[in-house]
Amino acid sequence: MSKRYEIDEEILKKIKKRPLTPREKEVLKLVIQGYTNIEIGNELHISINTSKAHLTSIMFKLGVKERLHAAVKAVTEGLVDMEEDKKE
Repeated sequence: MSKRYEIDEEILKKIKKRPLTPREKEVLKLVIQGYTNIEIGNELHISINTSKAHLTSIMFKLGVKERLHAAVKAVTEGLVDMEEDKKE
């Protein structure tokens, strides 16, 4: 039998209010560009599991269930600056 744990709603609200970390923004930029989890891992020199963990955190913070929705929300709400990397 698997045991389900209840997570305090207040804790969940606090986590959702946290801003995206710089690394999560890097991952989100790559998602917007159409990268897969494997490609994100290769680009950022992280494991595929770390790539997935970042994406899970991003989607939770943004309140979405799919990577496409995270990308759309990030672009429409200006959560990441896609031009930032081009300036350097």
